[in-house]
Amino acid sequence: MAMQEFVKGKNILIIGSVIPWYEAMSLNYGCKSCTIVEYQQRHTTCPDLRYITVGKFQEELEQGIKYDVVVSISSLEHDGLGRYGDPLNPNADIEDMQKTLSYLVSGGILILSIPVGKDKVVWNAHRIYGHVRLPLILVDGFKIQKLYGLKNLNDPLIDKDTGVNGSFQPVFILKKDN
Repeated sequence: MAMQEFVKGKNILIIGSVIPWYEAMSLNYGCKSCTIVEYQQRHTTCPDLRYITVGKFQEELEQGIKYDVVVSISSLEHDGLGRYGDPLNPNADIEDMQKTLSYLVSGGILILSIPVGKDKVVWNAHRIYGHVRLPLILVDGFKIQKLYGLKNLNDPLIDKDTGVNGSFQPVFILKKDN
């Protein structure tokens, strides 16, 4: 539902994508363009998809390129844990949320899905966000536009122990405030 509602006619950035589900959904729901950032170079024969490496992405950011919508599904919770060769940093997820603001045009949308439940770090796989860490992720500069899977930020599901898998992943639609 979130993809259908927010990507039509938009320039989309997808951060992290193992299987091209979100690329396919973006194209299906009529995005204007779709750029995917990955650690390793990927190739496609689809003219409407563009895969770029993290290094190339940094170059484009320096040139001032911004996106209407950023999609981060099951990605942020891994940042800074070293699982994918990234440097260890206990606050990389929070820092990356702050950086995401700079990727968006004014009023742009972040479609974010992260594991929610009782706060924990499952070393070195991922984090699960509860009442302690979830508010830290929802950094200043973003306003909650819509929630899929949670009633609000006081929903009892946020305290639920989901085990180590963190299999409950609601979708947050966050709008850049300025």
